[in-house]
Amino acid sequence: FGVQSLGNDASQYGVALTLGGGEMTLLELTRGFTVFANGGTLVRSTSILCVLDNSDNILYEYENSCPRGSQNGNTVNRGGYGLQVLDPRIAFIIGDILADDNARLPAFGSNNPLDIGSIAAAVKTGTTDNFRDNWTVGYTRNVAVGVWVGNSDGRPMVNTSGVTGAAPIWNQVMRTIYADNRMLGQFASGGQLLSDQLPPPSGLSLRALCAISQLREPVVNCGASVQDWFLDTPAGLP
Repeated sequence: FGVQSLGNDASQYGVALTLGGGEMTLLELTRGFTVFANGGTLVRSTSILCVLDNSDNILYEYENSCPRGSQNGNTVNRGGYGLQVLDPRIAFIIGDILADDNARLPAFGSNNPLDIGSIAAAVKTGTTDNFRDNWTVGYTRNVAVGVWVGNSDGRPMVNTSGVTGAAPIWNQVMRTIYADNRMLGQFASGGQLLSDQLPPPSGLSLRALCAISQLREPVVNCGASVQDWFLDTPAGLP
């Protein structure tokens, strides 16, 4: 997923790594979430979109991002091509989980800062021990935004979790982007925005499962079911 901060020595970490037991940069974390948004494809980060000379000749351009200028034989035009690193079905299922507002209700309540209305976004929060760091990373198919909140000297905050610290900022940034067509247009690929809802790839099936949360003793049979996604075949390794 493009993470370099953790190094290559797995012996430095235990099972707590799954809960955040290793440090990485916000850029790495956000880029990692874009793999889910891109259907399992890793696209490397770039910070330079356009380079012009004093005659408005385009020297370098990323994904046709120069607002003006003309190309010539010396123009370097780079595309944002990616590398498939994850089975697209797993990427879809993770996004489906992280976009489930109903699943968040017991922990965060209704109208929580992870809910951005009609915008179909997948999002995750995190909080480290003693409230030293908290973050929220979320994405649509067009936009990924990561937010970190903490003290610059590493001092713990006071009762500030990912959902109360970083999430409101993430919510406002996402809503601001989607409320401004000009700003949202900056995220277009090949001049087109994608549907925010990632379509299910082939090789997935919806199956009925017993809704355990709705069972009440002394029930002996399952009287309610929910639909969930299953892989039809084992996950592939790109």
